[in-house]
Amino acid sequence: TEERLQQLRDLDFDFAPKNKSHTKYYVDRWVHHLKELRQFKVENGHCRVPQRYKENKKLGGWVLYVRHQYRKHQSGHSSTMTKERIQQLEMLGFDFEPRKGRPGRTDNL
Repeated sequence: TEERLQQLRDLDFDFAPKNKSHTKYYVDRWVHHLKELRQFKVENGHCRVPQRYKENKKLGGWVLYVRHQYRKHQSGHSSTMTKERIQQLEMLGFDFEPRKGRPGRTDNL
């Protein structure tokens, strides 16, 4: 549906990756979003970007994607997450599992 297509566009989904240098495109995208995350932290004092962050919907979607890729990496599955990227995010104070430790939450959720 058009709504789903718009959601993909909001997440910066690449509908034609063959037209770009695959590796360079995704590295550039990572660097771009990491800079945005650094700026978010400067402005807000943390890296907990809301999934539906009105000021930058793509950043909110990227943070969700990063957490998903981190979980895949940790469980040994194929992932775009690397040790270097994890270190970059850790240096910013990024919370890979923001729901853990919240009052009223359990690890079973």
